[in-house]
Amino acid sequence: MSAPERPAAPGGGLISGRKHALDGLRTIAVAGVFFFHTVTELVPGGSIGVDVFFTLSGFVITLLIMKEYLATGRLRLGIFYAKRLARLWPALLALCGVIVTVGPVFPASKWAGQESYVLPAVGFVMNLARIGLFSESIAGETLGPAWTLAVEEQFYLVWPLLLLVLLRF
Repeated sequence: MSAPERPAAPGGGLISGRKHALDGLRTIAVAGVFFFHTVTELVPGGSIGVDVFFTLSGFVITLLIMKEYLATGRLRLGIFYAKRLARLWPALLALCGVIVTVGPVFPASKWAGQESYVLPAVGFVMNLARIGLFSESIAGETLGPAWTLAVEEQFYLVWPLLLLVLLRF
């Protein structure tokens, strides 16, 4: 007895293809956060861009998962996680390398003294470090914004598994 065949991913519609309009919305969200941090008095509430960015990223990841699931009937979690790391980790590792190298050489720079935050950043737990679980609050520090990467990576760990369970039912 053979397993029932799954329908191929649809050729058009919501699940297939890149959503260029979402790229534009994410760009606007990032710009809102940037301006909120640089000209706060002109863009109050600009931090809502973080919420918009998280929402759109979650939507896009869900579409990617659904596309693979509809096409193959499964999700290759190892490949999924490797792609997420390959997308975010190289730039973060490069930044942390610069901080570890340049910070001690230029003690008057903003990168000096940031070495202790490299591990929470590259381990994607900076959001926990920011609330004091691993360290004192580091609001405003060089690697402080890595909390958003941590939240995103933690979402990537949990959501695909939860979605696969939901798809089984």
